[in-house]
Amino acid sequence: MFSLIETMRLDNGEVKRLSYHKKRIDGAIHHFKLNVFDFEDALHSYIEKNNLYIGIYKLRVEYNNDLKITHDLLEDKEEIDANLLKMESTDSDYLEYKTTVRSQYVTTTYPFALYYDSKNRITEFNIGNVVVKEADGYYTPRENGLLNGVMRQFLIDSGKIKLRDYTLDEFIELYHEKKIEIYLINSLREWVKVNLHV
Repeated sequence: MFSLIETMRLDNGEVKRLSYHKKRIDGAIHHFKLNVFDFEDALHSYIEKNNLYIGIYKLRVEYNNDLKITHDLLEDKEEIDANLLKMESTDSDYLEYKTTVRSQYVTTTYPFALYYDSKNRITEFNIGNVVVKEADGYYTPRENGLLNGVMRQFLIDSGKIKLRDYTLDEFIELYHEKKIEIYLINSLREWVKVNLHV
C-alpha cells in the first residue's frame, strides 16, 4: 500500500510553512479516506524527542494509518542539472497528492527532471514545482494535473509568483535565447537554480 508523504524544512526547531503542510496532508487524508491524526502534535513531539532545535534538517512524514517520521541533516544545493522529459500518463491522484507512488517521475541522465504533459505544457519537476524568471517577474504553470506544492502555494499567496502556462516549444525557445531563468522550488530546498539540458 502507498503512503502519503510530507517533506519539510526544519530550521532551528521551526517547521517552515507548517500550516501549508498541515492543510495539504489533511486534504490527502480526507481524499484517500485515511484516519485523521494530529499532524502538528506528532511533529512537535518528534522534534522534542530528537532535540532538533539547532541546525537545518529534512523532516519526512509517511502516513498510511501508520505514522513514520524521519530526519536527516539538510545539505542545501544552490544549482542542479536537469533533463526535460515527457510525463508518462498516470492516475491523477498520484500527481495531485504527494505519495510514495513515484513511478511517473522517471529520470535519465540527471537525478532531476522537468516534465511536460501530453498537451506539450510544462508542468513540474520530479521533486518540486517550476518557477520561471522573466524580465517582468516570476511565473509558475497553472495546476494542469500537477502537485500543488507547499512552496508554490505559499509564493502564490504572498504575491511573489504569478500563474502562466508555457508550451514546450515556447519554453525551449525562451531558454535558448536566455530570456528566462529556471528554478526548482519546494518547501525543503526552497529555491534552486536549474541548468536545463535540452
